[in-house]
Amino acid sequence: MNRQPPASAFSSEMVRELNRPGNRVLGFCEYGDPNGIPVLAFHGIPGTRLMFRPADAIAARLGLRIIAPDRPGFGRSTPQPNRQLKDWLLEVKAVLSACGVERFALLGISGGSPFATAAAAHFGGSVTAMALFGPMGPVTEMGAGELAWLERNFFLRLAKMPGALYALTAPANALFHRAPNLAYGLFLNLLPECDRQVMCAPGLREQVILDVRESLAQGGEGMRADLRIYAQPWDVSYAAITAPTVLWQGLDDTIVPVAAALRLGDLIPGCTVQRLNRAGHFWIYDHIELVLKTLCDIAKAQSNPVDGQQL
Repeated sequence: MNRQPPASAFSSEMVRELNRPGNRVLGFCEYGDPNGIPVLAFHGIPGTRLMFRPADAIAARLGLRIIAPDRPGFGRSTPQPNRQLKDWLLEVKAVLSACGVERFALLGISGGSPFATAAAAHFGGSVTAMALFGPMGPVTEMGAGELAWLERNFFLRLAKMPGALYALTAPANALFHRAPNLAYGLFLNLLPECDRQVMCAPGLREQVILDVRESLAQGGEGMRADLRIYAQPWDVSYAAITAPTVLWQGLDDTIVPVAAALRLGDLIPGCTVQRLNRAGHFWIYDHIELVLKTLCDIAKAQSNPVDGQQL
C-alpha cells in the first residue's frame, strides 16, 4: 500500500486531491483567475505545483486559470509504479474532468515539457495553445555527436540504471533536507552567470527551496521516474499537435540539452522557436509575464471551437 503523501509545504496552500487507481492520490492547485482561460501547467524537476505560485497575481491580471498538478511521486501525488509517459494522459483527463474543463492551453516548464507535448498530441483540437520553456527534448531521437558526452551519459545511460540513479540522487536529497541553504549555494556555483543573477533575486531562494522540499517529500521517486521516461522514446505523434506553440530556449542553458530542446521545436508543427542569447535555464523567473501573456494571446485567438479528440 502506498503511504499517504505528506502535508503541503505551504500551510495555506489549497490542494485538491483526486483518488486514482492503485490506491494513489493525485494532488493539484489552481492559481490566477478561477473564471479565466484554463491553462494546465506542468512543473520541471525537481519541482511541484508550487513552481507556479509566483505566477498567481500575473495570471489573475491576465485572466488565466492555471491548473498545476503534481506528477506521481512529486509533492502531494503518490508514486505510480513503472510510470510511462502515456500514463500521464489519464491523469490529465482526470484533472480536466474534476475541474470541468474541455478546452485548455498547456504550459510545460523544463522537464514538464515532454508531458505537455504528449498531452497536446493526444487531446488535439481541445488544446488552444502551448508554451514550452527550456524544454527537455527527445534525447533518444538525437544522432551520434548531437549531444555532449555528459548529456548522453546522464540522460541516456545513467537514467536507465535505477541503482546508480538512486546512489547519485540520494546524497543530494539528504544534503538539501539537512542544509537547504548550503545546497542552494552549491547549486548556484554550477550555473552560468546569467542564471546566477536570476537565482539571487530577493525572495526567490525561499520560493525555490520550498518547492524543491515539496518535490522531494516522497524520497525523490518522482524525479527518478521522470528521468527514466526521458531516456525512453516518447512515442508521440507530433503531427497530431494542432495547437499554436511557442518555445523559448536559452542558448546558455546548462540544465537541459539545448540541441534536444531545439529539435523538439522542429518536430512540433508550426512551432515558433525563440532562441535566447545570453539566457540560461531560469530566464523565465524574470519573464513570467511575457510567457503567460503570449500564451494568453494565442489562446484568445483560438477562441472558436475546433473539432478535436474527445476527452
